[in-house]
Amino acid sequence: MKVKTFSLSQEAEANEFIKTVVLTEGGLQVVDDKIVIFYADTKENYSEGFVATMLESLKRNLFHEQVRKVAGDAEYEYRKEKGTNRKGFDEAQDKQREIEDNIAMFEAKIASLESWTANNS
Repeated sequence: MKVKTFSLSQEAEANEFIKTVVLTEGGLQVVDDKIVIFYADTKENYSEGFVATMLESLKRNLFHEQVRKVAGDAEYEYRKEKGTNRKGFDEAQDKQREIEDNIAMFEAKIASLESWTANNS
C-alpha cells in the first residue's frame, strides 16, 4: 500500500491524482488539514503488480505444502511401520493424498498464471 498526502487547499490536484490510481479500502481520508490517499498502485502498473503478488503467494503456498509433505511422509511411514490396521494410519494416508492434491493444484495454478503472463506481456 502506498500513501500520498495533499493539503486541503490542493483538492483539485488530489482529485486528479485519484483518477490515476487504484485506491485501497478506506483509500481517501481527511485528517486535520490534509487529504490522505491510500492506494495500491497507479492504474497503469496495477495489473502487473497484482499478478506478480498473486504468483508470489502461490509459490509460497506451494512451498508450505512441500514442507507439509515432508512431515506427512514421515508420519505416514511411521504409521505404516506400526501397522496399517492401527489407529491413525487411514488419517495419515488421507492427509498424504490431500497434500499431494494441493501440491498439484498449486503447480497447475502457477503454470497457468505464468503462461497467462507470458501471453499478455
